Amino acid sequence: MNTEGQLKEAIILAIEAGKEITLQWDCGGDQSVITVLLDGEQMSYDNIFAEELELYLVNKLNLPDAGDFSMKGVGKLLLEEEEVFLEYESRWKEYEDGDEDLNLIAWKEAALKDKDYSGKIVLFDE
Repeated sequence: MNTEGQLKEAIILAIEAGKEITLQWDCGGDQSVITVLLDGEQMSYDNIFAEELELYLVNKLNLPDAGDFSMKGVGKLLLEEEEVFLEYESRWKEYEDGDEDLNLIAWKEAALKDKDYSGKIVLFDE
């Protein structure tokens, strides 16, 4: 699977077959990890579908993978009139203060949702 068109087609076929595709992510601190769940069961990170979907969503959602920033989120893929949507919510955290040399870091969680990191968006629209 190497194109967005193939990924979109695979998602549509899965949803039309009654499968539920949900996602969880934990990003920041030099990595972005998205876990793909099919009917509540975690797909292997080696699965080409899960791998391509992770790469697509990291870029589409502009999820952080470095810096003093961390984000956790959940989402669900939906099919509406042959369009694939992601309904999702993310919460971000940033360093508030602390001493990095001593590994004493305080985190501050954002209580407000940002429209860029939560909501409902159409996928594969480019």
